[in-house]
Amino acid sequence: MLERRHREFFTWVRDERGLETIRQHGDRVTHVGLFFFQVDATGRITGELPASTAEVAAAWPHITWLLTIRNDGIESIWRALLIDRVAQDRFISEIHRILNRYWWASGVDIDLERGPNDLKDEIYALYARISREVRGRGAQRHVHLDLPPMDGPGQTIGPEQWCEYERLRDLADTVVVMTYGYAWSGSSPGATSPVAWVRRVMEYAARAFDAERQLFMGVPQYGYRWQLYGYPGQPGVFPTGPYRGVGAGFESFLWWMAGKLSHTDQYRSGRETQRYVPFASFYDERDFVHRLHLHIYDYPGAGEEDARETPPVHLENWDRPFLTCYQKTQRASFGTIAVDLAGTDYTEASGAFTADPETGMIAPRRPVIDEERDVFEEDCIVTYAFDVPSGTWDVVVNVEFPFWDRQRLAFELDGIPLTVGNVPQWYPYHRQRHWWKLGTVTGGSHTLTLLGAGSQYGTRLYRVRVCSAFSEEFYGGEARFTLRPRPFLDVQRRRAWPHGGRFILTLELLRRDPDYAPMWYDDFRAWSPAAPPPEPYYRVVDGDWQVTGDLERWLEGQGIVELAYDGFEGVVVRADLELVGTAPAGVSFGEVWLALNPATGRVELYRGTTLLAAQSREVVTGARYRLALRVRRDTVNAFLDRERVLEVSLGSAPSGAPGVRSQGAVAVHLFEVRDSTWRMPMEAVDVVLPGGSEVTLGRIPRDGVTWDPRWEYFAIPDGEEEETRQPPADGMPVTISLDWDYVHTPSFQLAGPGDYPVIIRYRDAGVWLSRLYLGDADGFSIAIFPDAETVLRLSDIAAYDYRCRGVAMWAVGLEDPQLWAQLVRHV
Repeated sequence: MLERRHREFFTWVRDERGLETIRQHGDRVTHVGLFFFQVDATGRITGELPASTAEVAAAWPHITWLLTIRNDGIESIWRALLIDRVAQDRFISEIHRILNRYWWASGVDIDLERGPNDLKDEIYALYARISREVRGRGAQRHVHLDLPPMDGPGQTIGPEQWCEYERLRDLADTVVVMTYGYAWSGSSPGATSPVAWVRRVMEYAARAFDAERQLFMGVPQYGYRWQLYGYPGQPGVFPTGPYRGVGAGFESFLWWMAGKLSHTDQYRSGRETQRYVPFASFYDERDFVHRLHLHIYDYPGAGEEDARETPPVHLENWDRPFLTCYQKTQRASFGTIAVDLAGTDYTEASGAFTADPETGMIAPRRPVIDEERDVFEEDCIVTYAFDVPSGTWDVVVNVEFPFWDRQRLAFELDGIPLTVGNVPQWYPYHRQRHWWKLGTVTGGSHTLTLLGAGSQYGTRLYRVRVCSAFSEEFYGGEARFTLRPRPFLDVQRRRAWPHGGRFILTLELLRRDPDYAPMWYDDFRAWSPAAPPPEPYYRVVDGDWQVTGDLERWLEGQGIVELAYDGFEGVVVRADLELVGTAPAGVSFGEVWLALNPATGRVELYRGTTLLAAQSREVVTGARYRLALRVRRDTVNAFLDRERVLEVSLGSAPSGAPGVRSQGAVAVHLFEVRDSTWRMPMEAVDVVLPGGSEVTLGRIPRDGVTWDPRWEYFAIPDGEEEETRQPPADGMPVTISLDWDYVHTPSFQLAGPGDYPVIIRYRDAGVWLSRLYLGDADGFSIAIFPDAETVLRLSDIAAYDYRCRGVAMWAVGLEDPQLWAQLVRHV
């Protein structure tokens, strides 16, 4: 008895072959879902059991036999059963009909998937009705539910946010939490049931249900093979559908391991240009699955590069190591440097300025005029005299623009007026030291003069340099790898190399949708705690505000706090807000205020005290929200958690300072200001292939936008960014996945085994690079799949950590045949 405790085994049978498997191994099974019945939108149930089912059931009377009724994940069918009373009545009648026909079955297994989240209460009412009807029978009273995997009430990686396990506890005798499907045909390669995720789901499920009496933990016996040599839907790429992955059971992967399949065999292209090669799998001890690299000749990853430009390229570790550029910076080159002076190395100076000898910084300041103290300062005049040899020389200065009202310096070069600054509000080098070319000179003596008059006080000058060849670029960094392909041995022990020496290099990337060009980003970690937000960056217009917290910091208070600059035009003001009380709180731009109001349950837009528009939303005290106000000319849009909820034309363009406004306590965890016209893409990298050819990967063509070639930002005067995207010529999707994704080079030739250099350059910031896959251009893929040990080790987690009744395996026919002999006997 003890060896069977927490070791019950639920599985599903879908065909006669599966029934035969149960006939042979029924002593290892306690529950069977007979997966033969489907409900339609009218409530009619179709399907019948194979003739041999009753005989197999009679052979193993200890098994709880359940009639599985499914909707195949078709949301419209489930919706019809909820809103159409006639269809629901028929559905209930049909349940009784099939139970009466198969009188020996113990009850029903309800497998309704992809429920409509907007009909949450109706879903629970349907489950309650099924429970009453079946449990009200004289026999065949067992009610079993198959449920989506949830991290918590309404929390899931999938679409079914309606589900709260607590509300189903009293409606079912047993339940399966389907802890599989994390990785799928449309995801990046990974385990179907990664253990860390399974544990998150089971922590919730074991609390919500009576685990020992009700709960089965789902375990998979299927995996996927994801092709990595082309975009889904491309001619010649298998599978031919919209996803990279193909699901299969253990036997299919065994065929790949034995070298019985290839990417060009009769099951796929039929070209037969790829050799049949046996492959050994890697075993993943973390998730108890096998990983096959099929016709992949090398796969260096982040951390295995030969060299990288750092900064700006950083090595990080998330669910896997990756390289990224968080922010592009200036990369400057000078050639021969003839003159190199700190800002404080002037020849002569007079007037009002500040200087820091340690950094060499000098900055014009406002002259002091104090008649009582007889102080009458003038604007500064700072002169640098220098000599250069014959030739043509570039004069460059190293400057910093600390704030939007401190971003201009006036100079004279040999008496010719020149200006540094007057940059757009989204200028990427704001608050960074950077080089700026003033002009050119020829050999001889020269003077450069910094003038306070015409400068914005507080703009900083650090160095003056005269050089032979100045150039600069907005640089994202690069990483250099070495590819080391070596031949395989095919099933006949011959050396195998791609047909014609043709390879494709695939990059595993995490890309992001373009964001508005950044201007101000503040998570408050740079500021002192228990103090107001610092001047001169912020001004508290009303109320009381303080930076709070230790490692994580936030701004907390009430009233109005703004950036201390009123000259912005066309901005996005975005904040992560935690509503502390019930008073309205939100973001503002000048007199325009976008507020979340828990008291009314609305998103509200004001100009001054006038309510312009409102939209009902679930706004709850204590919750966090991302709220954004976008201003383009006289049009204002409001976004809540990325969804556009309001649009109002004001008639005139607002102006002023961006900030946060609240009539009660609010916590601000992030405050951003961005330009509403210019976008920063986070999608593309450049690849320098062996042989030196260069290709850009990940860039989406766009129509109706204006590109700035220096910054590689693009402007959208109207509409939404998604509307500008055009299909790339290489078949790459126009959508950007939130998952790890794959981009592919054109095919190229390698003459034979060897070491080949490749360079990855960050064309955009914000792209994560995890790994490079060098594979056969005729096809290469990654397969990840479970075996018998997967079930056994997950069963241990279910038994020992969560004290479940047992596990439920999807499904008979997919399994590793070694499994049956390793399961516990129940009779």
